[in-house]
Amino acid sequence: MGGNVFTTIRNPLFTPRMPPEVYIPVRDHCHAVLAKYYTHVCTPIEAPEKTSYGDIDILVHGPLTSPPPALSELGAALDAAASILPRAENPEANYAIPWPSSLPPPADPSPPEDEQKRFIQVDLLT
Repeated sequence: MGGNVFTTIRNPLFTPRMPPEVYIPVRDHCHAVLAKYYTHVCTPIEAPEKTSYGDIDILVHGPLTSPPPALSELGAALDAAASILPRAENPEANYAIPWPSSLPPPADPSPPEDEQKRFIQVDLLT
């Protein structure tokens, strides 16, 4: 976790740190989407002194269907532009979702000169 997993892939994605004005509504939106698939959806309590966030960590439990939803289906529900899905022994999936255009830009330095798109890393632990 930490918001850097998509910077190491073949075609890296820009996943800047998020101010609370972005983190909170996007986290809440992801929770609402995932609540359609699981009985329990939560995020670990954030440190109160944090002024920015590298990613959104979400834990889910109690799938509403049997078998549980495929991780690729969850990525589609979250509108993920990219995903890193786990091997069988690793229950964590990573998704890159578009930075909502209606929310403030990152506090980090501006995107590289090519004005590549911004994404938000969502780490899902099933």
